[in-house]
Amino acid sequence: MRDSIVDELTRFRDDLEIIAPLWNPNLIDGVLLNFAPLWRLVPQLASWQRELHDAWQKLCEGSFDWAHIAMHLWPERVVPKCAGNRSLAIAHGLESTFWEKEPNGKWKPRKVTAKEMSALVDERTSQVVKASLNKLVAAQSAGAPAARRGRVVDRRNA
Repeated sequence: MRDSIVDELTRFRDDLEIIAPLWNPNLIDGVLLNFAPLWRLVPQLASWQRELHDAWQKLCEGSFDWAHIAMHLWPERVVPKCAGNRSLAIAHGLESTFWEKEPNGKWKPRKVTAKEMSALVDERTSQVVKASLNKLVAAQSAGAPAARRGRVVDRRNA
């Protein structure tokens, strides 16, 4: 019994070390997206884990690029989208960088060089976050235990 508790706590600690840099809560994103990166940590709540995992998958796919967590995790994907989508630019505080108002009141995209785009991405990129994302992907593809690979385990009935 003691060994299984120690093993479970060790796995939990290992997961926390990977996930902690990914978690950057912002109230504007809402509860579901704020907790989506933590989906691996709640295997005892199967329905909540499933909901968080679904939100995480959608975040990874780019469905929620308006969210602050998306910019935190994937600025290389989100910043360029802001150049073509004014709503995204507004959400991420980049409206004046990528958009300008014409005298007739209409908005048009600003011309941004590749070097400027690269600088915008670089200033929003964290090497710690990128390393954690890589570790998370590696742990999932290396055959981590079921609760941390995506299959939801309800430990209340185990």
